[in-house]
Amino acid sequence: MAADGAFGNCIVDGPLDLKTSCSAEALADKKIDSPIGGEADAVIFPDIEAGNVFYKAITLFAAAETAAVLQGTQVPVVLASRGDTVTSKFYSMALATIISKPNK
Repeated sequence: MAADGAFGNCIVDGPLDLKTSCSAEALADKKIDSPIGGEADAVIFPDIEAGNVFYKAITLFAAAETAAVLQGTQVPVVLASRGDTVTSKFYSMALATIISKPNK
């Protein structure tokens, strides 16, 4: 679907692990040929539990500001945590607004 333009102007590749998705050096070390080139802008996780572990790790260990929403739902679903910063909650609301499509 991505190759046919269903998601706009983007490259979708995988499955790749997190390191090869985000590190050109790791991609080269593993001799993986990927159009992503180790420079992924987004990572999709196989389930909510895996995504949550990653989310918690980057906010705890890297002080990352994040945005979290569910895709594929009929209405926007923001996944804010009680422990999220005000900025991350704002980013989640903004992302949900951006990806929402009005019903016609």
